Amino acid sequence: MKNVLIGLVTFVVVFYNINAQPVSRQEFNDLKAKVLTLEKKAGISELPSNTYRVRVNYDLPVETAVTNGKYNWSDGDLTSKHFPTKRSGTTSLDIEIKHFNGARSSENAIAELDKMGLRPAELHELLALGEQYPDLQKEFPVATLGSVWRRLLGDRHVAVLYGDGGRRGLGLGWFGAAWGAAYRFAAVRK
Repeated sequence: MKNVLIGLVTFVVVFYNINAQPVSRQEFNDLKAKVLTLEKKAGISELPSNTYRVRVNYDLPVETAVTNGKYNWSDGDLTSKHFPTKRSGTTSLDIEIKHFNGARSSENAIAELDKMGLRPAELHELLALGEQYPDLQKEFPVATLGSVWRRLLGDRHVAVLYGDGGRRGLGLGWFGAAWGAAYRFAAVRK
């Protein structure tokens, strides 16, 4: 899409500059900005490569959302009872996948997301991501820190999309552990 856009801008600049006079970098950038603004107004702008638009149904039971994801394996503790939501209805939103170089605690990752104007994605949002972009988790594990389940002994757990070769899984990760450098975090703009 970006190459098409740059080609379009170049064509417009050349078309309107028939006299073959040099176009300044500033004129080119101004025209490019106008085209981007028009695309945004028309709803055809490209999302950043780490952003995924999903349709989320918060009223769907967690168990049904897990089934809809068609995972090769999933943790049986991923239930509506363990992961209730306060949200309701259906909406479209953009999930950003954030990667931090090096290990991070859950608290540190949440603080970093907050500095970026993001909140951790919740379980329903992660499940929508897994269902609508099934190959994403084959590239790297994606954790969501916005829905936490506390076991009887006090351990806290969050959902993680995993990939193992061609297989896809949905498991639980320990909130209290350090997340290795391979992990990504699903987040949503506040």
